[in-house]
Amino acid sequence: MRGTMIRDDVRSRAATGAISGLAATAGVAALPAAAERWLPSATAPIRKDPGESMVEKAEAVLPDVVSHIPEPVEKGGRAPWLSGTG
Repeated sequence: MRGTMIRDDVRSRAATGAISGLAATAGVAALPAAAERWLPSATAPIRKDPGESMVEKAEAVLPDVVSHIPEPVEKGGRAPWLSGTG
């Protein structure tokens, strides 16, 4: 009987933690949109495509032997930055 109560308590705590984590994630994800809506001057302007900027930085760091990054490689390097998951 006692073992069942302990398992139920662990399950309810795990479920509560998971729900709290999802709620917090949703709240944090909504913050940039809310800030942009209510405080537009507080958001930094995006001057350049982040993926393009990263490819340019990589080209600058590469040795002179590699003078050009092929287009498919550039496209693959830009992709994670376009979705915001860089």
